[in-house]
Amino acid sequence: MAEKISNIKRMEISEETIRKQHLDEVITALSENKEAVIKGIDLLATLHSSGTLIWSMPLLNIVRRIENIYGRDK
Repeated sequence: MAEKISNIKRMEISEETIRKQHLDEVITALSENKEAVIKGIDLLATLHSSGTLIWSMPLLNIVRRIENIYGRDK
């Protein structure tokens, strides 16, 4: 007759392994969306160089507050 299992050890994944998996996911997402990422970077650079980026963030925060108060139209 087989022995009864009395102790089960959970397989532990090291922090380094988790970080590598996360990095691999990010690299895959960047690779799959290369064109969109580059366009997004270009957009941010343009907004920054024109001085628009500095005031657009507070404006977006105001819009979020209004959405929280009145709700979003769906």
